[in-house]
Amino acid sequence: MKRAKYSEANIPAGLIVSIRYQRGTQFVTACRLVHKETKEIVAAAHAICSLKEQPSKKIGRAIAIGRALKLYHAGVSYHE
Repeated sequence: MKRAKYSEANIPAGLIVSIRYQRGTQFVTACRLVHKETKEIVAAAHAICSLKEQPSKKIGRAIAIGRALKLYHAGVSYHE
């Protein structure tokens, strides 16, 4: 059985990806999957860079999107 690939290339039609980068004591990349028509957030996830790691927006973005897509496909509902 093949594992599902959760990457930016596999975002379902009808969804918009919203990415935010936050810099403080830690680097945080937050991702929201938003429904195009209703503007409702359907999934959200984040990636936190360890203080021991070299921060990378590309890697943080990939991790956050992958986690949000995994939640979306698992049917986990988003509540603020």
